[in-house]
Amino acid sequence: MSADHAAFDPLAYQQGSVWPFDNALIVSGLRRYGENEAAVRVTAATLDAAHGFRRGRLPEFIAGTQRQPGDGPTHTPRADPLQAWSAAAVPFMVTELLGLNADGFAGRLYVRQPLLPLGVNALTLHDLQVGGGTASLRFTRLADATKTEIIKTAGQVEVIVE
Repeated sequence: MSADHAAFDPLAYQQGSVWPFDNALIVSGLRRYGENEAAVRVTAATLDAAHGFRRGRLPEFIAGTQRQPGDGPTHTPRADPLQAWSAAAVPFMVTELLGLNADGFAGRLYVRQPLLPLGVNALTLHDLQVGGGTASLRFTRLADATKTEIIKTAGQVEVIVE
């Protein structure tokens, strides 16, 4: 809900709070429509918020207060600190940024226009299970792109980088 709406309350459960998993779905949609810069920005803000919570665990939701430079996220007393969908938010965002799409039945792993989160210059994924095989990949930030290197594959898997 917009801060301009009369019912907006940044501490309310569904009237102004920010939900990490909703942000993950937003990142997926932004990537689908080619809004890559916005997808990276939402992911960066979510990762930054995670640093403000114990053990970096994102709670169910975060107060929708205006961010001030140097401030951490505003904790909300009603938010469940251990939520499965919040725990899944960051891996889903990173999967979307990397452009990973597995077709296990065909034994294919597609890598489409990979991006790295802000502050991450290299990322290696080991033994990703795809159907009956595995693939290990390394992503490296270049000046204006992200390089994908296939480190190894095992079993019946084909990696297609687009």
